[in-house]
Amino acid sequence: MEDLIKIDNINNYDAKFYQDFLKIIKKEKKKRIEKIVQKEEEYRKILGEYLLYSLFEEHGIRYDKVIIKYNEYGKPLIDNYNLYYNISHKKDYSVCILADKNVGIDIEKIIKLDNKVLNFIATDKEKVSIKTDEDFTLLYTLKEAYYKMKGTGVGDFKDIEFYINKNKIESNKKIDIKYIRKDNYIISIIKDA
Repeated sequence: MEDLIKIDNINNYDAKFYQDFLKIIKKEKKKRIEKIVQKEEEYRKILGEYLLYSLFEEHGIRYDKVIIKYNEYGKPLIDNYNLYYNISHKKDYSVCILADKNVGIDIEKIIKLDNKVLNFIATDKEKVSIKTDEDFTLLYTLKEAYYKMKGTGVGDFKDIEFYINKNKIESNKKIDIKYIRKDNYIISIIKDA
């Protein structure tokens, strides 16, 4: 199966859409969303679920028939289909991926290169390839997507290395790596090889 990805902007929908779709969301996720105070964050979460709903539909699967369980770290897992998904949100965007292997996705608006953060997340080998704000954001999202794929929470950022060279990315781990640039955002996808 080819990975199915959806990206959408929370501003493309009105308050009625969010209210109506919240009624469809699975009970355990709905409870989490209803606790959110900030409207934009609530909309990002609802939109992420809507994107998942849409991807299931494209794959011929009814959302209400999917059983989702959570591992001990809170990563959602599809229990009754051999599929994996992940959702990420940032500012105006939500993204969702549906794949046939364990997958993680992360989105981030391009951020200014911060040497303190770079020193925290990057190995000396990685630092050599980080020259721009976009490189820095790409490295950051790759690391986040990797830990989301693993589903164990964030570990030692230096446990995984990414070498960024002119549109080519390699790693010290056996994984599939992709990224997308949309507007001023970087979306990174890490999947088991």
